[in-house]
Amino acid sequence: MSRTRTGSLERGPDGVFKVRVTVTKPDGSTSRPWYSLGTTDEGTAKRRCAAVLADLAEGKAPTTDTGERVKEYAPGWLDKRQARGVGMWDDEKRLLEHWVLPELGPLPLGDVRPIHVRGILDSVVAAGKSRQTVVHVRAVMSRMFGEAWRDELIKENPAARVCTPPIKSGRVSLFDGHAQSLQNKHIRLRRFVLTWLRERAFNELKTLDNRR
Repeated sequence: MSRTRTGSLERGPDGVFKVRVTVTKPDGSTSRPWYSLGTTDEGTAKRRCAAVLADLAEGKAPTTDTGERVKEYAPGWLDKRQARGVGMWDDEKRLLEHWVLPELGPLPLGDVRPIHVRGILDSVVAAGKSRQTVVHVRAVMSRMFGEAWRDELIKENPAARVCTPPIKSGRVSLFDGHAQSLQNKHIRLRRFVLTWLRERAFNELKTLDNRR
């Protein structure tokens, strides 16, 4: 009677779990291959490990999830945005590379949780960036993970349940340059209109005085 396989579950240097199982080959020899479970979450790893062991017990090749990582998915997503003619794709690239990928890049897409998204936003706030920057960072994460969800690569969009944290007004970051430029133009236009109205009112009063 063959012994029930249990496997050796371990976390790799990259944080992703893998399981090592003794497998008997057709010639009677054995080997102990590693199967990547494609997740950094221990609970998910245990469930996938059980599935691998069940497949092996039935003599089937194990179905393992390689777990595409955020840093592997992001470039392709940006390429598609650029190909569609999305004008902000380069700003999205800068935001992802500066704020998101350093922290979430090593994680498999399916392992990203709302707490990870909130952690990114808290980091942006802690860096003293403006509310607009925080909003932009949250928005790019929501768009990227939203597309992964619609493509059925993940079960939910982890950014959908995260609100923009409260932020005190502060300095404007380089990512808010466009918004600041528009605000400055609006201020100049308002000053121009007010000056024009004052001059017009003055000229009308002067005309009325001359008619008296």
